[in-house]
Amino acid sequence: MRSAAAYVNNRVYDVLACAVPLICDPVEGLPDGFDEFIYICDGPEALADCVAQALAEDEAMRTRRREFAQHVREAHSFDARAREIVEKVRGLGQAG
Repeated sequence: MRSAAAYVNNRVYDVLACAVPLICDPVEGLPDGFDEFIYICDGPEALADCVAQALAEDEAMRTRRREFAQHVREAHSFDARAREIVEKVRGLGQAG
């Protein structure tokens, strides 16, 4: 997942599509706007802080998160992600 291709695990999309906070390690290649809805935990020491931030989200953030989840479900569905992965793989085959 952390290769030069910057493939983002489908679970990131699944969690964001559910409108819940996501805590994960640093991820390269996120689509624009995703980073606002992900708490990046770059080590064990940061985990408690990320959890506290997620639990402290206010109603405005929860509303924005629900709106973003709708966008993720529409623009980043499983079918859309599968098409993107196939395109990247085809591109790799043509590069060699």
